[in-house]
Amino acid sequence: MTAPTIRALVAGLQPFHRAPGLLDTNELLLSRFADARGHGTEAVTGSGVGLELASGERILASALSVDRPKGHEHRLAVAITDRRTALSGWSDIAGPLTHNSRRFSVLHADVDAVDVKTGMLKHHVALLAGASRHELPLGELVAPLGAFYQALVAQIPKASRLEPPAPLLTPGESDPTGARGAVRALWSEDPLARQMLEALERNHRERGMPVEMARDLAARVVLLHRSAQGAPAMRDGRWISPLSAGDLGHTLVRIFGAPTAQEVPQPGVTLLDFRLDPRRDVLADAVTALGVASYVAAGVGFAPGKVLAGAMLRKQAVTQLRVMFAEQAGGAAYKLLAPALPLEQCDARIAARVHLALTSAAYPVLVGRAERGWAPSYAELLPA
Repeated sequence: MTAPTIRALVAGLQPFHRAPGLLDTNELLLSRFADARGHGTEAVTGSGVGLELASGERILASALSVDRPKGHEHRLAVAITDRRTALSGWSDIAGPLTHNSRRFSVLHADVDAVDVKTGMLKHHVALLAGASRHELPLGELVAPLGAFYQALVAQIPKASRLEPPAPLLTPGESDPTGARGAVRALWSEDPLARQMLEALERNHRERGMPVEMARDLAARVVLLHRSAQGAPAMRDGRWISPLSAGDLGHTLVRIFGAPTAQEVPQPGVTLLDFRLDPRRDVLADAVTALGVASYVAAGVGFAPGKVLAGAMLRKQAVTQLRVMFAEQAGGAAYKLLAPALPLEQCDARIAARVHLALTSAAYPVLVGRAERGWAPSYAELLPA
């Protein structure tokens, strides 16, 4: 008998939404496939471990628990991908009983057993991986998610708990840049990604763009598309932007304003410090000005700038953002800090909104690169 795939198990989950009531203030949601993107992104970015987009990792399902007692807010977001489960917690107040320190990312191939508790005193799904225990306390979702993970462990061998790889590009003799194949392989409708890939194919064929440049840019476009469809990529413990390091630095300044400090701690690595003003919707303002706000809002349901401002007024303010970044093959590797700890450990929702803003702001930059290559400066691509 053939073992089911994780995608098939996800298809067996039923979408769920329970609105909060007068006595029970908790809201619960369970979403699948395209509907899972927004809350799945929150879980992945807040967990601190990005997707393996270069091999095609995708968010297949998400769950969200939101409790708003006495005007405060506590959130637990979960993402189920084709190879891992990620959880991120967030509360708008500090304290030992909040969700601010809840986060994990566990590969399904590492899960040895599942513990499901549905009693009055204990109510959770726990994924047991080696000596680690990862709990998902999700109320009424414990039963269906517990059944899902029990089926995963019982029916799918560890080596089969991921989908076949889907590389960024598959260039061939009749498609040397890979751009034509990439257009057909986009995960969903993405007019700007299609525009960029068609421009690269045209520039190579009609204007002599070197095949290596066109192929490199085409892979960056697909990486950006996948980031917009789910969550940013990570490689070797660092987030990956499809922009060059130089373009990423200019984009950060365009969003956050002039840095308060700039260093080169080691050759090839740049460090920029920015002040975050809780009175301004910095992220929303900047991305709207770039004309790509729809990419931030899609599937998320709230404006990043409002979260930035609201969260800072309720608990210890994150008033400084530090970004370290360096050039890598096919993009720029970066870290978000506040300023000494990873930003998601200080405020997971702010971290998620920063990632979304960077993904959104990369679109107009790569549009310019696809049309004009690497020669123009950032200012020529995006005049102030």
